Amino acid sequence: MLQRDPVLPWHEQCRETGWPTARFELYGQDPRVVRDWHPAAHAVEQRTRHKAAGRARMAQAIGDPGNKIIPEEIDTITHDGWIALIHADGNNVGSIFLRFPELAAQASKQQRLSLAVWREYMENVSAELADATEAAIRDAIADVDPILQPLIAKAQARMPANDKRHAGPVMPIVIGGDDVTVVCHSDLAVPLTAAYLRRFEKQTAAKSSLSEVSKLCTGKPHLCAGAGIVYVKPHHPFYRAYAMTESLATETKRATKKYAPASSGFDIHFAFDATPDELDRERATARHDAGPDQAIRRHAGPYLVTTGDGAAQPGSWQSLHDVHHLNQLIEALRPEGWLSSSQAHFLREGIDLGAAIYRQRLLGTRAGVDASEADLLEPVADSPAHEDAPMVRLLDAMLLNGAGSGGAL
Repeated sequence: MLQRDPVLPWHEQCRETGWPTARFELYGQDPRVVRDWHPAAHAVEQRTRHKAAGRARMAQAIGDPGNKIIPEEIDTITHDGWIALIHADGNNVGSIFLRFPELAAQASKQQRLSLAVWREYMENVSAELADATEAAIRDAIADVDPILQPLIAKAQARMPANDKRHAGPVMPIVIGGDDVTVVCHSDLAVPLTAAYLRRFEKQTAAKSSLSEVSKLCTGKPHLCAGAGIVYVKPHHPFYRAYAMTESLATETKRATKKYAPASSGFDIHFAFDATPDELDRERATARHDAGPDQAIRRHAGPYLVTTGDGAAQPGSWQSLHDVHHLNQLIEALRPEGWLSSSQAHFLREGIDLGAAIYRQRLLGTRAGVDASEADLLEPVADSPAHEDAPMVRLLDAMLLNGAGSGGAL
């Protein structure tokens, strides 16, 4: 009987888990309203009890001791129609730990690595990696403060007077090891991600043991990272958005390892429907094939935030994917920029008609515009594999200008 009916008839069921109720929890704002009290199982009760402590711990990790940045619940994250989910992951961290005995022996200059030395290096590197990640996101939050402060003010102003919950623009989900997952206002996503990737490189370079094993493993005294940003509507299924950010981060890391091993970068995706497909299928729809010499790629990611030790060669994969080009196009689309909204949409329609039509329409746009600025709109082949389908940055810039970029990158 218990296998068929695990909850006895006189038990009220938790609305979240279906398990027996341990207590009733207030899900509204007024404890006098009976319908705002809902049954909660013991596991749900424990989660609620630890929520405040977890929020305080995350606030300390990102440098928000006053709890002004983090919303009380993800439902109270401030937005203007879009929110962004960011997932960042370090490059070559798995390789370091797979080769750790070998690297620790080289670092300690021991032919036969003792267990005590292995343990010492493992503890130091693990702790330094966690510290570097926390410091990087904390510094990145400080870097985007000019964008953050107006959003904090907007968050509080928008909350109804009878709603006592705290609102905010940034909700950290995971900060640990070399992983960071954050939900935030769409205006913050790209500036925050770019700042984090730069800070992550600097912080890992400043850690002695981590820097040493990184140089032995990769030839660089710091770690790089890849990130994915997915823009969704506030009630979009979280697990689908997170799966897409993971795919974007993985693809970014794969591309940078192949073409720019000393670089950190990110990729973006806007989810216009509730059921985004796998990344390769989404990217396939971002390519227009209309016959010979007509193929064109509507997406130009990933975008590199750092380009290694020196400047990238003009025309190289690193140079073509430099985030600076994207930033210039976003600025061009601003009200004070040189590319009007009507011109941008005229060109966007040309992309849908194929590369030849797009290039023809581009000729008219070039009139009266500096050549170096107009070149940002040109279709470019970033590798021999894509020689038949050059990429354009315009659509990414238009999407970010409309919903996802609140400042310089």
